[in-house]
Amino acid sequence: MLHGMEVRLKLEFAEFDEATLPDTEESHKSLLDTIALTHVDDSPDMWNRKLDTYNRLKKMLKEENDNIILKME
Repeated sequence: MLHGMEVRLKLEFAEFDEATLPDTEESHKSLLDTIALTHVDDSPDMWNRKLDTYNRLKKMLKEENDNIILKME
């Protein structure tokens, strides 16, 4: 029991016969080249937008976690 609540889990298992290779494989070097060619905007405005988004998401997660804890009590 978890905080006076009964928890039930239902598990399902799939059969696994054999592993297969992906249809296409990219070499490590080609992946690094792709990453190096990707444009990254490091302007102060972009960093501020990313930080604002991070803080809003962090706040939403904290509020959601607090709501879950309150419902369990």
